[in-house]
Amino acid sequence: MEPPSMKLKPFELERMQSENEHHVEFNLSESGVEPLKIRELLDTPELKEQLLEMQLGYFQTNGTVPLREAISHYYPGSTADHIVATNGGAELSFRFFSRKNWNHIGLNIASIRIIRRPLQ
Repeated sequence: MEPPSMKLKPFELERMQSENEHHVEFNLSESGVEPLKIRELLDTPELKEQLLEMQLGYFQTNGTVPLREAISHYYPGSTADHIVATNGGAELSFRFFSRKNWNHIGLNIASIRIIRRPLQ
């Protein structure tokens, strides 16, 4: 089944924020939080040592098996094969809108259930 073609309307709030958020003294439209400095995250010698010993590399684009297995425990009857974990909203949007099978979709964004039913 081919995915339905759709024309997406620009999201005006997002447009305004992305065009202006880095050019203001006080950002009253911010919906998130300012990121921390690495120093603020590593407030103990143990955490600093863990970071320094961490090996960098590429991970599975659908999420590691242990991560997907851990997530699947929240959804009775699901397994790691039913779960796709993404890195941020842009990747999630791409995966969502490029789907070929639209029979059943479940989304969980930042632990807030958005859709958990078959699409009709």
